[in-house]
Amino acid sequence: MEEQRKKIAYTRFLNNFSGEKKFVLNISEQDADVLGLTLDNLRWEMTKKAMDEKAELLGIDPHVFFIRFYVDSPDEYREMLEMNKLGSTRTAYSRPQKFESAPLG
Repeated sequence: MEEQRKKIAYTRFLNNFSGEKKFVLNISEQDADVLGLTLDNLRWEMTKKAMDEKAELLGIDPHVFFIRFYVDSPDEYREMLEMNKLGSTRTAYSRPQKFESAPLG
């Protein structure tokens, strides 16, 4: 997914949920400094978290909820849901793979 389209999706989400928008916009430079982040990065991360939490509260898969704001048309929404369903099916039926653990940091 393109970064620009992701930003548009998160902006659409905030524009539809005023409580979450107010929360994100109230995050200050001081909040970001305490965490060692830029204000934009902290707001970005908190928007993603707010979207996931809202999806769970509504009983919607967070990825499907994100798609609602990512797409520009009902046709694109249906297409992406179908792709998501196919991807989930493939994942569910694929053999588990062993992954080497990577050091953190």
